[in-house]
Amino acid sequence: MTDRDVQITLQLMAYPVENGVHEESVERERTVWAIRRSATRAEFYAAEQNGHKATDVFTVYAFEYEGEQRILVPRADGTSEAFDVVRAYQLEKSGQDYLELTAERRRGR
Repeated sequence: MTDRDVQITLQLMAYPVENGVHEESVERERTVWAIRRSATRAEFYAAEQNGHKATDVFTVYAFEYEGEQRILVPRADGTSEAFDVVRAYQLEKSGQDYLELTAERRRGR
């Protein structure tokens, strides 16, 4: 496995109902190192069949992922690019357990 090249923040989201309105809040977050690559054509079309647009794939150690739904990637200007996890796929390479997190870029956020 090549060097992990980007530091990402994994967020577990909560959606409590307050005054009859669904609110979105971060329940837990953690920062980990990952390998980032563009989604392949096959990954893109597989996600599209489920109504998603896979844009990126992040590879992390399996023990570092606990069902988080959102990924934040820092930008040079200090803001973050947000992604929703659409699929987690277990890999086994070089005796290590990895997960590929197929993600969809959040629009307008």
